[in-house]
Amino acid sequence: MSSIKITFPDNSVKEFDAGVTTAEIAKSISISLAKKAVAGKVDGNFVDLNQPLKEDGSIEIITKDSNDGLVVLWRTAAQVLANALHELYPNMKFGLGDVTEHGFYFDTDNSEGQVAETDFEKISQKMSEIIKANLPIERVEFSEEEALNLVSGDEYQEELVRDVANKNNGRVVAYKQGDFIDITDGVVLSSTGEVKIFKLLSVAGAYWKGDSKNKVLQRIYGVCFPTAEELEAHLKLLEEAKERDHRKIGKDMNLFMVDDLVGRGLPMFLPKGYVIWQELENYIK
Repeated sequence: MSSIKITFPDNSVKEFDAGVTTAEIAKSISISLAKKAVAGKVDGNFVDLNQPLKEDGSIEIITKDSNDGLVVLWRTAAQVLANALHELYPNMKFGLGDVTEHGFYFDTDNSEGQVAETDFEKISQKMSEIIKANLPIERVEFSEEEALNLVSGDEYQEELVRDVANKNNGRVVAYKQGDFIDITDGVVLSSTGEVKIFKLLSVAGAYWKGDSKNKVLQRIYGVCFPTAEELEAHLKLLEEAKERDHRKIGKDMNLFMVDDLVGRGLPMFLPKGYVIWQELENYIK
């Protein structure tokens, strides 16, 4: 069997059989590292624990307690959210799911009526059921044709499949948990049971692929942490940031207003706000 050379963060190099996984490399270093590992980064790109490595490269073992480990956790939570929505709303269509600096989200389109924040309780219950089932999450690959057949009827997923296939020489990577399959370029944890403490936060509109020429989808935001204490601390930070938001301050102090007819990016100054504007102009002059 051929071998590959793996370079570690300390610049040490070790040979492994081609096809070795990040999980096996972590275990070769120490059992404790293997237990904490959730993914790897090879030449700067995320790979899941069980993905075979076939070429030389540099590796970083991603652990649960790292920032990258939190990214993997949030991506998994986004997939659990999509799984729950698929079960609750069979006709819902799915855009992209990803992470932000504050948590995770999934973009959706439901012709039978969009999700309201009052629906969060039942969605959270369904997510908890999926987490409790501790479903194994398996990385699978399809040809473009196979993947298109799987997502037939969902124009967003069909477009996503074509995009992924174009980047990966006709192959499409997905993650399967139970009967649910998520087309994604990201990596996730090895089972749904590893998603612990989560909270759905809000809904908002988002253009498909961030292009204002495309349809506005509904984006559902959430956040997830290993412990309840970490979640509470994060929610407190979000609340404090909301209090400092210029949009809230401007509204509370009657400085400006926005109107959908004019455009949310074009604030209209009220008398108090206009006074501040004039004073700033005078100061600059």
